[in-house]
Amino acid sequence: MLVELSVVEQRYHAVMEVLAGAPVTEVAARYGVSRKSVHAWLNRYAEHGLSGLVDRSHRPRSHPWRLAPRVEALVVQLRIDHPKWGPRRIVFELGKVGVAPAPSRSPSIARGRPRLFGVPIAVGSTPLGVQSSTLPRHATMAFHANVRV
Repeated sequence: MLVELSVVEQRYHAVMEVLAGAPVTEVAARYGVSRKSVHAWLNRYAEHGLSGLVDRSHRPRSHPWRLAPRVEALVVQLRIDHPKWGPRRIVFELGKVGVAPAPSRSPSIARGRPRLFGVPIAVGSTPLGVQSSTLPRHATMAFHANVRV
């Protein structure tokens, strides 16, 4: 009867094989991973034991460029109310109400801009110069996706 092993169990078996004397290259080939991964498992097992072989999150521990939630809410509201305003104008308007995000944080000002499949789209402009009043809003948005491959 075949039993499916968890990722931690597979890593544990690989570590045990290397500690028993098997070459890292052969163990890595047998488990379908790089030698670097096997060495990382060995180091983590030596430092933390079995818990060191558990998958770890790749999420950053901090986000130094993230705006404060209050500032972000203000920016999003300004973007909704005034879709043609750019980052400079939004920073200026935030300064009027006493909020001053650092100038180096201005790329995050664009966070509130409408997006199509994750790509910023132009708001208010129309395809081929057609007046926006003749087309539904969603029809004009699809034509202005700036896609780079």
